[in-house]
Amino acid sequence: MTPRRDRLSRIWLAATIAGALFVPQALGVPQALAGLTRDELSSVGFSVRPGAALPLDAVLTDAGGATRSLGERLAGRPGLVAFVDFTCTTICGVAANVLARSEQALADSGGLDHRTLVVGFDARDTGRDRDAWLAGNPEAASLGRGAILSGDQAATARLVEASGLRTVYDPEHDQFAHPAGALLVDTEGRVVRSLDLVSLEPETLRSALIEASNGTAGSFVERAILSCYGWDAETGRYKPLIDGALMAGCLTTLGATAGFVGFMLLRDRRRNDRASSDEAGEAGQEGGHG
Repeated sequence: MTPRRDRLSRIWLAATIAGALFVPQALGVPQALAGLTRDELSSVGFSVRPGAALPLDAVLTDAGGATRSLGERLAGRPGLVAFVDFTCTTICGVAANVLARSEQALADSGGLDHRTLVVGFDARDTGRDRDAWLAGNPEAASLGRGAILSGDQAATARLVEASGLRTVYDPEHDQFAHPAGALLVDTEGRVVRSLDLVSLEPETLRSALIEASNGTAGSFVERAILSCYGWDAETGRYKPLIDGALMAGCLTTLGATAGFVGFMLLRDRRRNDRASSDEAGEAGQEGGHG
């Protein structure tokens, strides 16, 4: 998908959310007919604390029929655990499609070893609901059937509680108000932070996965540069922790360090090559004397 179409999808999703929040009031529709109050909607989100552990022993079944624990699926890699309602008629599909596009862009740029899982948080949803959701969201389906998960009521409840996922059920429309988000988890299955899927850019996804990898993902240069950046919750992006002049100094120092390391490696290699050449010459001379 082109960047322009991607931006249009994000604008459409933002308009959908805004319409759900404000159009009923603007039209003078009674609050009861709007389904949920603004206070109820404002309670939606993630309340999990960084460092909280997800239940790695929770057993989940994927859309391909395989049943494995969450820990087996993450397999010691950093990753994203996104939550969706397979019967959602508003934001779930669009948010998952944005995630899939960011994943594809990440793969096209070289990729990182990680896991992305999409978990249904409503245990009432059936396999037929999940398959219908996949059919209606082909971009999200490109993540692979092994990435689309659901669990029984007990496993789902444990995962939702551990994730701090706050939803509000609207019985009038049989829909949940819920965040269009995912949890960034580290190599031990611990939460780093929540990410907004609507605004998730490929660059942000890459930086987040490098941060969550505990030093196992990304190049030395990427990890060093990321150490000069911090997470800005307001913008949903990484931004410099220091001003432009100091950042330039940081990058200059990084470049000088990388250059010095390269020079030392090259010098050692030439020294080893020279030693090997000398040894070969001495061996030839000894053969000639014989």
